[in-house]
Amino acid sequence: MMVVLSESRQGLSRHIRGKCLLLVGIFSFLVASSALGNEFTEPKRINKPFIGNEEMFAFEFLGDSNRAIYDVTDISSGFRKLYNAQLNGAPDTVDNLTGSRHLRLVDTSPNGEFIVYATANNTFSSTSSLTSQRSDMSSGPVALSPQLGGGREIASLRVSPDGQTVVFTSEETINNLRELYSVPISGPSSERIKLSGPMDPPVGSTITGVNIVAISPDSSRVLYMAKQTGDAKHELYSVAIDGSSAPVRLTDLGSDRTVHTDRIHISPDSSVITFISNQDIATHYELYRVSITGPSNAAVKLNHASDGESVIDSLISPDGNTVVYRAARSDFDGLYSVPLDRSSEPLLINPIPVTDGDVDSRFRISADSSHVVFSGDLDTNNVRELYSVPITGPSTATVKLHSDLGTNQSVDYGFELTPDGNGVVFRMDTSLPNYQFDLYHSPIDGSSAARMLNLNAHDDVDLQSTFHISPNSEFVVYIADQATDEVMEIYLASLNEAQDPIKLNAPLPEGGDVGGTFLPSNNYLSIAPNSARILYGAEQVTDGDTELFLVEQKTEQESCFVIKTTSNRVATFCL
Repeated sequence: MMVVLSESRQGLSRHIRGKCLLLVGIFSFLVASSALGNEFTEPKRINKPFIGNEEMFAFEFLGDSNRAIYDVTDISSGFRKLYNAQLNGAPDTVDNLTGSRHLRLVDTSPNGEFIVYATANNTFSSTSSLTSQRSDMSSGPVALSPQLGGGREIASLRVSPDGQTVVFTSEETINNLRELYSVPISGPSSERIKLSGPMDPPVGSTITGVNIVAISPDSSRVLYMAKQTGDAKHELYSVAIDGSSAPVRLTDLGSDRTVHTDRIHISPDSSVITFISNQDIATHYELYRVSITGPSNAAVKLNHASDGESVIDSLISPDGNTVVYRAARSDFDGLYSVPLDRSSEPLLINPIPVTDGDVDSRFRISADSSHVVFSGDLDTNNVRELYSVPITGPSTATVKLHSDLGTNQSVDYGFELTPDGNGVVFRMDTSLPNYQFDLYHSPIDGSSAARMLNLNAHDDVDLQSTFHISPNSEFVVYIADQATDEVMEIYLASLNEAQDPIKLNAPLPEGGDVGGTFLPSNNYLSIAPNSARILYGAEQVTDGDTELFLVEQKTEQESCFVIKTTSNRVATFCL
């Protein structure tokens, strides 16, 4: 509390003693009103008015939480525009970044400083231009590659985790041959470097070349798949992002072997990778670890000795110490834990399920690397339930994160862990016979009962499968027809206290919904990195027109009041 005094200390003391009951009342009011700091403002429309048949197709916050980009597409022609909205500015502080060119690809730097996008002359021509733009519009756009012609294309792009470099594939040299380049995010294009090794030219109109897999967390190396000269098929390569060393091959694949490119993981310290491949035995897949700088013949097998089953998926713990993988067995699919350095044998960490039971394919490791959360029908066949187990086991330490479920009851597949690693948010159907999924929150260690979040919803509520947890782990935002049947609206529920959810959207017109025809269901809303702002798409003004709206937490203001004493002197208090 800050106190501003405008009379003598002695007079103020006499005043406070005489008015103590008044101050107690004031403090009580302020404490009771503290929750107001968590309320959100009325929604504000962000997008510029649409023209003709334009529709909202995608949107996202930039990393600084002060700006957002959104993609508008003309549904008749397919022409896409990219807009940059300054959320701290006056209404309609929005810039069209792509102008008269057609948007094809876009990515942003993690800190929100840059927006990188690739465009084409029109919807029918190839992607021929790569551009970087400072999001605060303090300078003009910068070309990151030469303008391509003759049907040549820029096929993909990624911004490095440190926000300094753009990695992209381009047919700059040979039509239909996609090679790998890097360039500083601020340009110019003359600073670009070719990263990929020599590749045979494509035959006829066949498109060949590089597929970008990942950039290491420290932004030092790029992983890519390519069939370089001398390879029997596409192999996994690693190369320095600055081109300071030649690419190194990380896999040894025969003509009938492959690697799951969507299941390649880089350790948090960027030193090693894990991958799943049948490079040793054609009939089943196993889990390997290799240094990110190679060589391929130094790969170490991480999984247990196989009797013919395959490794299906894997994750590296955030602390980089442990790998958890799921593998098929003759009797069920199970979860195993193994040190990344393979200093001990893999351990089965889930209990043996009932006959025909399995662990589901989706599992997650907590942010503090202490627990693994997974779902499966371990106790009752065909009844999916949610479990947590310490990452190193044993399986006997597994706990169920809710009360027992029975026939026709189930936990939904798409659970999420809170960013702080302490909780799990999930949909669960305990209703009979309505088949109604409600939203629940449980401590990750099962130390207390799961708590339902969508309180006071009507019977047979439709709560969408996609929900969003705030980065600060304080609340979850979801979409449901909670107040009115078949009217989808957006709600915020606290993860810390048992409170009624707060509706965030404004009243909707007849027939209007949160979401829309052309927005994907997993992109109806977005929470800013600072957790203080929420964007959502809704038919909030006109039914059928999905527009972009912003709500934000009200800033806490100092409450000041003036008290006049009996001696006509004044004391001003600010809290």
